Amino acid sequence: MESRIVFKSLGILLLFFLPISLIAQQKIVLCEDPWPPYTIGQSGYAPTGGIAVEYVTELFSRMEGVQLEMILIPWKRCLAEVEEGNIDGVILALYSEERATYMQFSNEPYFINPISLFYLKEKYPSGVQWETYNDLSPYRIGLLRGSSVPELEKAAKDNIVTLDLGKTAELNFRKLAKGRLDLVVSNNLVGNTLAKETGLEGKYGIVDRPLMVSKYYLPFSKKSPAIKLIPQMDKIIREMQAEGVMQKIIEKY
Repeated sequence: MESRIVFKSLGILLLFFLPISLIAQQKIVLCEDPWPPYTIGQSGYAPTGGIAVEYVTELFSRMEGVQLEMILIPWKRCLAEVEEGNIDGVILALYSEERATYMQFSNEPYFINPISLFYLKEKYPSGVQWETYNDLSPYRIGLLRGSSVPELEKAAKDNIVTLDLGKTAELNFRKLAKGRLDLVVSNNLVGNTLAKETGLEGKYGIVDRPLMVSKYYLPFSKKSPAIKLIPQMDKIIREMQAEGVMQKIIEKY
């Protein structure tokens, strides 16, 4: 009995000498779909690498008392789980008014990249030019389901353009390769990666005029206590921007 009291007392004393971060770490779970080169890995598992994964890992390593976990799941499910509060946030997401109804976005984007139209050079040897969405009306355009390209989506609702919503970005590029789509929407970094992975290296072009310049954020569910981390996260993002962290990571890919 006395030995139990001694061990219990020692255990309590050890707690006083342990760093606070080891006693009570806040676990933050983030999701995304497999989206090379940002998030690399298999759906249902933790990512194995990627530009966004490396950046977010570094970001959270600079926070005290936070334990980060990441999981790759289908994109629509990821958004649904965040909306319900079952998952704390998204690794990488564009802002939209609809998403802002259930997610709190950081003030600072951590990545900026054009969203463009990809095409086959063989099909359009002179390229594709457009000034207004009416110019895109002859084309069948592939868009990832759940993406946020507001003006293009509005043009589709107004029956100006024709959109084909794909389950995955890779599937859209495979459809492009087979001629089932005329154009595919993607940000440039992801599009270049997927075009090469689907056998289109040297065979594709990117329309000069982008659809938009995208700003990517790390948003949290409004049902998650993680939203309290946003001011600290914004400060760290600014520090990492000043250090050129993102560019150093991109150069590795």
